[in-house]
Amino acid sequence: MAHPGRRDRAELFVDYLGLSETQIVKAGDRLSTDGKYAMAADLIESAEPRFPDSDSLKRAKRFAYLKRMEKNQNTDPFKFIIYLAVAAAYLSLPHMAHPERGCPVAALGTELIRSGPKVRKVVSKEMLTRLEKLYQRTAPHATSENRRQQAAGVLACMVGGLILARTLSSADGAQFLADCQGFLRDALVGETGPD
Repeated sequence: MAHPGRRDRAELFVDYLGLSETQIVKAGDRLSTDGKYAMAADLIESAEPRFPDSDSLKRAKRFAYLKRMEKNQNTDPFKFIIYLAVAAAYLSLPHMAHPERGCPVAALGTELIRSGPKVRKVVSKEMLTRLEKLYQRTAPHATSENRRQQAAGVLACMVGGLILARTLSSADGAQFLADCQGFLRDALVGETGPD
């Protein structure tokens, strides 16, 4: 069963319901005012493919995510934004299309495991360094165990998501990367249910 993606929702809002950019931004702002930050962010993200250069959509999205994060994590919003920027850069179309320019683990993961002890030692050290960097970006108020799990989950989703996206067509891979980014965003703000 196929689930509607962002492009499908954008088509619904703009082509079938006839909503303008201004109307979508106003609806997003109203949802945010009512404390429905997840719904506001989802609405704005759904419209972005039709209005990719819209500053008002970017502003409304940023506000919804900052308020959503504030509501759920009560932590530094700038760390959250940096964390998502790292994930977005990694789970990007250029990174998907050019494995030779990106992360060697996503490009050669199974081959690296079969390598000799010297290569495995270098890869292991690099993975531990990446995990530590991700750990440093997790919510400082969480327990050490939760922070480790969050860092491991983010790294696994990023590497695994990129590997799986590369097995799909360009359009399906792009949607899969967007879905991985959405999952990570939701996981990082700590929401477990609807607003």
